[in-house]
Parts: sequence; C-alpha cells; structure tokens
Amino acid sequence: MTNPEKFRFIQFEVEHTLSTMKVGADAVLLGALAEVENTRNILDIGTGCGIIALMLAQRSNAQIDAIDIDENSVREAERNFAKSPWNDRLKVIPTSLADFSKSCQQQYDLVVSNPPFFQSDLLPDSGKLRIAKHATTLNFDTFIKDVKKIMADFGRLTVILPVKEATFFTKKCLSENLFLTSAFQIIPRADKAPNRLILNYSKIKTDSPLNSSLTVRDETGQYSQGYKNLTSPFHPPQYFINH
Repeated sequence: MTNPEKFRFIQFEVEHTLSTMKVGADAVLLGALAEVENTRNILDIGTGCGIIALMLAQRSNAQIDAIDIDENSVREAERNFAKSPWNDRLKVIPTSLADFSKSCQQQYDLVVSNPPFFQSDLLPDSGKLRIAKHATTLNFDTFIKDVKKIMADFGRLTVILPVKEATFFTKKCLSENLFLTSAFQIIPRADKAPNRLILNYSKIKTDSPLNSSLTVRDETGQYSQGYKNLTSPFHPPQYFINH
C-alpha cells in the first residue's frame, strides 16, 4: 500500500503533505528537462516540498539554493533535503524572491521556477494555494526583474507555464532584455493540444529559438515511450504500470 504522505523516487523520497504545492507533473517535467550541463549553481524559486531541487541535484553536481515564503514548505523541504544523497549540496532559505534578490551575494548559472501563473483567472478560496498558484504576491514584472539581478551573464532562466501565460511571460521577459532561447511543448495526450511550455531565457539574444515537444500519454492514456525514457531515472518501473 502506498503512503500518500510520501512520494518515492528511485534515489530519494519526498514528503509533501505540508507544502503549498505537492509533487506533480509540472514539477517532474521541469526537474527532468531543465538544462544542467556545465551548471555550477542553481536557484529554485518557490521550492515547495523541494522536488525540483532534488531532481536537479540528482542530474548535476551543482550547489542548489531553494527559496520559499511558506514556513511549512520550508520545513518540509529541509527534511526532504536532509534525507537525500545530496544534502551537502542543497540549502533551503525562508525568504521571498524580492528580499533574496536584494541581499544575494552571488549570481546563478541556472534559475528555475514553477511560478505562480494564472494572472487573470478567478482565485481559489485557499489562501496558501492562492499564493502558490496565482500571481497575487509575485507578478511577472517583479519576478523577471528580480531574477535578472541574480542571473549570471551567461546564465539561464527556466520556467514551466500554461500556454496562454507563456506568451505573456515571454513578452515581459523581452521588455527586460531576457531572450527566449528554447521552448519545449508539453502535450498531455497524443490527441490533445499542448497545455504547458517549458521555456528557457538568456541575457544573450539568439536568432532562432529551438523548439521541441514531448507527448506525455498516448491516445489510449498510457504513458508514452518518450515520457518513460525521460523520467525513468526517477520513477521506479512499477510507477508506469500503476499510473
């Protein structure tokens, strides 16, 4: 019987009952697809239970800082980091991005975030979920300006967003001279339209952003071979049978 309070991966496990955002498909996709080659340090904004930071730790040798404004999320991420094989490279900091960007003494090769998005949709009743999923305390303008301060000159910003919000976010980045370098379409099922984009931005302009895609499930609802190949370093084999 599975324990709903824990999500077990091959090399680590995640408690996710207290944090504002649980282990979910968006976080797993971002953790698996963010480019980490030649990355010395990473900042994970809005870490929640720490799932993205843990996946990036498995995939790299980078030092990883993770920030969150929610106290329960910070405590849960601390526990998850402490139990992982990479606890010496993972650090969680209880702070907002605005405060962190003012006091930060270093610049990051990679900044990742599964950020608050639905800018104009109706807000949910839950206050914590509202903060986690909606841009009520962190709008795109503020987010982009603060991230740019702490990005290295050759650094990258990688986010996952719904398609509608992705277009708006990219325009905001361009106004701050952060340029789209690649866009990865996430297709939830072979007979559906893309519903998410994983976007990479840089301070260095590129003439032709790269475009690619991943289909998560086939027409029958089974996980695609591409998704299995991508996430097999994390999900145990039985995961694909039981989900």
